[in-house]
Amino acid sequence: LCGYLRSDRANYALDELVQPVKNASGHLVKSGASDEAVESTILSVMRDRLRKKRKNDKTGKTIVRQTVDDDQLWCTCAFDLHEATFHGAVDLTYSTFECVPDFRGTKFERDADFSEATFTRRADFSEAHFTGDTYFYGAHFTGGAYFSGAHFKAARISGAHFTDGAYFSRAHFGDADFSEAHFTGGAYFSRAHFTGDADFSGAHFTGGAYFSRAHFTGDTYFSEAHFTGGTNFSGAEFRASAAFSGIQGQPSFGFKKCKFNKKFRGADAYKWGPIPI
Repeated sequence: LCGYLRSDRANYALDELVQPVKNASGHLVKSGASDEAVESTILSVMRDRLRKKRKNDKTGKTIVRQTVDDDQLWCTCAFDLHEATFHGAVDLTYSTFECVPDFRGTKFERDADFSEATFTRRADFSEAHFTGDTYFYGAHFTGGAYFSGAHFKAARISGAHFTDGAYFSRAHFGDADFSEAHFTGGAYFSRAHFTGDADFSGAHFTGGAYFSRAHFTGDTYFSEAHFTGGTNFSGAEFRASAAFSGIQGQPSFGFKKCKFNKKFRGADAYKWGPIPI
């Protein structure tokens, strides 16, 4: 099934002689996807077999109901979907991946929803392209989470838990919501680009937080964030307002060669909390 999803499944434009049309670069011109019904059926089958029964550790209440027998679960299977293209919306909410899922370079042309998903080992979304809205609300990453070089139109990752390292270096974001996210390992956002608003309010950084040479074009919020380890913003650029008020913990912040937009300096747009610089 993964091999099929990795194949080229698009329709191509034909001319009056029923020959494939090529553009100026000699590449075939696509006219749209041809198998969204098949794709959605495969995703539905995967979703049913990835929803493993899960209970709340504190209350004992069932969070995820299992709809198939244990011997029909695919949670321990390796999902190789690198460079696949999903033409329709992807719903893998509440899924459990106990093997390494490979989404390197995968293209999501519509919304992709991984809310409350659990990744017990490494999860690799490096260089993935999320053209629609992307949701990782409350997702749990026990192994490393690799999103280096990924492109997001809008990333909704609030409340997610990253137990190991979270790698978003060189990632490109439109709007990015990491509010209340927990980073137990290092959080790496070096050279990341945020063209929309970036919200890290209430986030917890237990390991180091690295934002060196990151670019923030929209408004940026770190209000009420918790920093336990060192934090590095060296060479970062803030082109709009930035809020660092109410910072919790006793972090060590580095702002060496950091750039702030001077037109906001007199407008009280930069809000600073009791942080040692």
